[in-house]
This record gives sequence, structure tokens and C-alpha cells, in this order.
Amino acid sequence: MTFITNNIGALLQGIELLERIDDELYAAQESAVCSSAIGGHVRHIVDYYGLMLTGVHAGRIDYDLRERDPQVESNRSAGIERLRDLAGQLECFDLQTVPSVIEVKVDLPEGEEPVWSRSSLERELQFILSHTVHHFALIGTIARLNGCEPGDEFGVATSTLRYMKERGACVQ
Repeated sequence: MTFITNNIGALLQGIELLERIDDELYAAQESAVCSSAIGGHVRHIVDYYGLMLTGVHAGRIDYDLRERDPQVESNRSAGIERLRDLAGQLECFDLQTVPSVIEVKVDLPEGEEPVWSRSSLERELQFILSHTVHHFALIGTIARLNGCEPGDEFGVATSTLRYMKERGACVQ
């Protein structure tokens, strides 16, 4: 399935960048761009993939049940290991075991009961990829501001890359 392949590709792209930065940059909290370090964004991505991969088989995903593992957030090797593990899980993903309809919890403002919406595996794979690209854009900005070039395509949506290529923009 293309969505699985694209998600694996994104995770591998993240691993490639993390292997090129140092431990200090991974865990650095000070940033002119955002309050989270690269490790915080990686941890957030890891949490979402973990919840999605577990939840789709149960037919229910609650993205608010994040583990928030401080080890993944502060230890670059742990972040790389978790991203590799998630890519491996996606490579072995059994589409036959996923219900056709998946419920996803949507939190509402305080005082209102959460709502469970209907979704599908394909939609959740689209969402998680978009979510990952969004956080990669932030990671890429932090890396660039600290002298590490992640590459022109890191953290850029597929549709944007296509648009830029059609226009002959900077992306190769």
C-alpha cells in the first residue's frame, strides 16, 4: 500500500537526519523557533505512530494517550531506535487484520464529552504522514538554525514538492 510505503520513507528520512546531528542538538531546549527540542518533536511523532499502529488493530485510536517517553525525547539513539522500530512495524503491517472502520477520539473543549469519529486505515495513514511532515518542518528549521542542513525536501509536503518542481523552484 502506497500510504505505508510513504510513511516508511518519511521515518527513514528522519532517521537519516538524526544520524547526522549530534546528541546536544537533539536534546537542546533553547530555540528561537519553538520551545521544543528536536527530541521533543521526535518523541511526539513516535507517540502518534505507536498509538495509530496499536489502535488500528483494535478499531479505536486515541491520540491523546501519548506515552511521552523522556528517554526518546532526550536520547538521540533512543529516538533513532524507536523510528527504526516503527518503520519495521509498518513493513510487516498486516492489512488483513485491520477493521474497515476505525473510530478516532476527538477531544473537545473542557466541559464537553469527547466524540469518536469514523475513519479508515488509509485516512489515518494520510493523517500520520501529514503530521510527521509538519513536525519534520519544525525539526528542519531547528537543524538549519544550528548549522545542519537537512536537505531541501525534508519537512516539505509531497504536493509542495510537486508544485515547486513544476515551477522549476529550488527543490531538485
